[in-house]
Amino acid sequence: MTPCTGIKTNNFEFFSRQPSESLETTLHHHEEEFFTFASQQAVNIQSHQNVDTKMQNSTDTLTLPTHCYAVEFNDENAKITLLK
Repeated sequence: MTPCTGIKTNNFEFFSRQPSESLETTLHHHEEEFFTFASQQAVNIQSHQNVDTKMQNSTDTLTLPTHCYAVEFNDENAKITLLK
C-alpha cells in the first residue's frame, strides 16, 4: 500500500477483528461488506454484446476507481474511512 493524503469523509465502515489480525486478513474476512462499501462510492459498469447467426457472446466489466482510505485499529474493530 502507498500512503496518500486527503480529507476524511463521513463515509466509513466498521469491521470486527482480532487484536493481532492484519488489515489484509480483516478485509479478507469482510470481503463482501467492504466491496459493498467501496462500490457505493463509485462504480463503472460496461457491457458488450456480440451476436452473430450461430453464437451470442456477452461481457460485463465492473470497475471500482482507485480511492484512498484511512484505517483506524483498536482491539475489537477497524474503522475504514474514505479519503477525498
